[in-house]
Amino acid sequence: MNSEIMVVIIGGGVTGAGILWDLSLRGIKCTLIEKEDLCNGASGRNHGLLHSGGRYAVEDPESADECARENKILRQLAPWAIEPCGGLFIRLAGDSPEYTERWLAGCKAAQVATEPVALAAAYTYCPYLSDDVAEAYLVQDAAIDVYKLVRGLVIASRSLGANVMTRTEVIGFIFRGGRITGVRVRNTSSGFEEVIGCSLVINAAGAWAGKVAQMAGCRVKVAPDRGILLVFNARLASCVINRLRIPGDGDILVPSHNVSIFGTTSGITDTIDDQMVKRQEVEYLLAAGSELIPGMRDFRRLRAYAGVRPLLGSDDIADSRNITRTFKVFDHKEGDGVDGFISAVGGKFTTYRLMAEKTANLAAAKLGCNKPSFTGSTPIPAPEGTQQANASKSFYIFRKDSRREDRVRQLICDCEGVTDREILVAAISLPWLTLNELRNRSRFGMGTCQGTFCTYRVLGLLIEAGLIQSSEALGLLMDFLKERWKGALPVGSGEQLRETEFAHALYAYTMGLEFASGRMKGKEFTDATRPGL
Repeated sequence: MNSEIMVVIIGGGVTGAGILWDLSLRGIKCTLIEKEDLCNGASGRNHGLLHSGGRYAVEDPESADECARENKILRQLAPWAIEPCGGLFIRLAGDSPEYTERWLAGCKAAQVATEPVALAAAYTYCPYLSDDVAEAYLVQDAAIDVYKLVRGLVIASRSLGANVMTRTEVIGFIFRGGRITGVRVRNTSSGFEEVIGCSLVINAAGAWAGKVAQMAGCRVKVAPDRGILLVFNARLASCVINRLRIPGDGDILVPSHNVSIFGTTSGITDTIDDQMVKRQEVEYLLAAGSELIPGMRDFRRLRAYAGVRPLLGSDDIADSRNITRTFKVFDHKEGDGVDGFISAVGGKFTTYRLMAEKTANLAAAKLGCNKPSFTGSTPIPAPEGTQQANASKSFYIFRKDSRREDRVRQLICDCEGVTDREILVAAISLPWLTLNELRNRSRFGMGTCQGTFCTYRVLGLLIEAGLIQSSEALGLLMDFLKERWKGALPVGSGEQLRETEFAHALYAYTMGLEFASGRMKGKEFTDATRPGL
């Protein structure tokens, strides 16, 4: 048992990483535990939107105020992860003018800056908008690279002595006299089990927080709210587009890198581990979005994905849209009689820092540490090789600059402009190398071809560099292709369907995976990977 650790943080999303950074700045030794890779839950399955607060100005003013304040802070602390593209709130002719009046009043009360925009100017931000636009207002929305920010928080925390254990799941707790004194964990790759001794455990497991609390004999109400999003292969707007009405399904479009992310839906789910998206859900979302952007169905769709928001639960949930997006920190000594255990539930990506600060304040007090939080004024160091994400054009300038020192570097991913050097740097940083985790760190395979032409190049590069054995390549390839095609299945149509069918033919027949896989052969491979449309 490791008795030097003071705090164990469960959950590798932005909240857990934010708590890790806050406590590390206070000099408290921490270990973060994540059962998969970083950002495996809601942190990696959202819009990538840094909210201005405008969306919640009427229905959830507390969240609007939190978003407005944290938006300004994060722009100062992590500009390298943020594209300050701005946002538009668009009212269509059929939407309520009375709601707009309430919205403007709510924005003023929450100090959400708004600026009216002439209709002709609105179409310069997004030329595909409906002809029925009646009003438009500028707000301080922004796009944020969630993987980059969480990675920056983790790397910065490690530099201060923190420890991060991915591919590690909690399987139990050690108690002594009504107090948790250790966490029993298992490595999900090797099966190795150990006990990590500690003075305090912080449950920041997101949608899984209720299950973690139950393991400790505590109760936390979480409302797992599932939403789906669509990825288009072009930037349909130069800023975030919001529909100005009571928040509903299909009313936000976010430009991210060189794609657009559109969504989302909302509904309480009992299956938080089920991330499959159905074609009916895609059609429903497209129908909703076509009111704002009539030609939405004509744009090429790359994939669909689902995420589960860990909202604060209650005994009466009629509509998950009405659940507050604010957060709450629980000291289970008071509610459940279990000392040394804290849970942080709810919140949004935009408000992660505030949520982490409040949680860390309670943790520090329980540990007898009187140091305040420094995260509101301490810049988060950018991961090595990172520049500010400032619109799609700058994305390609960054790629160009990153290759300036060595012009013979090979381009591995044509769609996203990822070089062999970037792949190797990202691969070396992974404690457990999988192609999906490598994708999150480098963006290879996230473009139009969805990995058709770069996946085998990446594997060859990793084998050549001695980072994997040739015997591992087939399994890594199969796992990656199944994950890519899982997202492509529900959106398959037109050119993208032909792209997916071509990818299947290339790998199944030209490369022989139809017959070569030791785990899947013949029809089994086809059933598992081919869209079958």
